[in-house]
Amino acid sequence: MFPYAQSLSPAASSHLNAQVAFFNDMSKSVSQSFHNVFQLNMQLTQSLIQDSLLAGQRMAGAKHPIDALGATAAGAQPAVDRMRVYQQQVEKLVAATHADLARVTEQHGQETARTAHALVEHTAHAAAEETTRNARQQEEAMQTFRDTLEKNVAKASQAAVDKMTTPLKPGDRPGFPAAPARDGTSAKPA
Repeated sequence: MFPYAQSLSPAASSHLNAQVAFFNDMSKSVSQSFHNVFQLNMQLTQSLIQDSLLAGQRMAGAKHPIDALGATAAGAQPAVDRMRVYQQQVEKLVAATHADLARVTEQHGQETARTAHALVEHTAHAAAEETTRNARQQEEAMQTFRDTLEKNVAKASQAAVDKMTTPLKPGDRPGFPAAPARDGTSAKPA
């Protein structure tokens, strides 16, 4: 359905699909309501224009000013009646839209809640697994560090012990003259 759906977990994909279906049905319902209101407004506008044209024709055909006022008053009553009918139709549309939105919410609410719960459980499980994996990796890294440190300390200790137990030969220490020979002569380095 979506190009990135392959990277989503099944729980996330299911929840996303439920959300899309819910918002799709909600938008259809709202769109239908707007369409109905638009149709109602168009009908009212056409009726009012026709009534105005008829009243204008009656006024234009009147021979006396009193007849013109009578034609105007006669045209006002149908406009008032049309506005009352329009108001009733708008109220019916609002009630129908409210009922339709409630139906859509009820229809998708349980599925959306179920998929949200499944997504939360999946995310919590994945987070716990990731935490356990990271802790294990850190423990292994620390163990490797400890082993390496112990080996290096053991090598250094052994080297120090070896150095302390090995007798020095004349000239082993640079900058120090060789020890005098027992016969009193000084030994020269070769």
